Amino acid sequence: MFHRTSHRSLPSRWMTPARSACMAALVATASLPAWSVTALSFSGQFANASPSQALTPTTQFDFWGMNLDAFAPFQITAGDDIEATVTLDGDYTLPGAPGDRFIRLFFYGGDLVPLNPVDTSGGIELFLNGISQQVVSNQGCGTSTALAACVVMPQPSTSPVMFDEVKFSFTITTLNGLTPVTVDAAFFDTVVTTPVPEASTWALLSAGLAVVGGAVRRRRLAS
Repeated sequence: MFHRTSHRSLPSRWMTPARSACMAALVATASLPAWSVTALSFSGQFANASPSQALTPTTQFDFWGMNLDAFAPFQITAGDDIEATVTLDGDYTLPGAPGDRFIRLFFYGGDLVPLNPVDTSGGIELFLNGISQQVVSNQGCGTSTALAACVVMPQPSTSPVMFDEVKFSFTITTLNGLTPVTVDAAFFDTVVTTPVPEASTWALLSAGLAVVGGAVRRRRLAS
């Protein structure tokens, strides 16, 4: 005859190792470091935004950016997933451009060592009044001075786009060889690039304008 033995009838010497193993697993799980950073939220004031410009022999860079409002410091480690939302206090229009356009979120902290590599991969989604305007995925960013999440909106996407909220979704692939690091400040900006004509192009353009100007002058004298 089959006899069913309940757990209560098991000898205590059997339960003690099982209970100990279970407790050890729970303690080990609780002590594991967080592998993902999610639901970060930042905001920026237009009053703190400022434009700037940089020029290279081949490209003009127009920047528009702002320091984001103060927030509680947090830690990030290599391999973490970032889901960060930047909410602006008004509508912003990213102008169209003949070159590339960038949308970037920079994290700063004393643990981020300059001149060491930082790389991320992921994408963004732009919103206006809660309605999705554009999604850019499979992008990444690298920097040597901060942890940056960014995407490039390449040609031929040159039409302006208006938004008041940006949602970043990124994985940190490289983080300065340090893990974890503490983030205590953030900066949001956009970059519009415009190709600069080479010197030879400017010379031809100047010569062409001179020819046109001379022809106009002769026509006026003839009349």
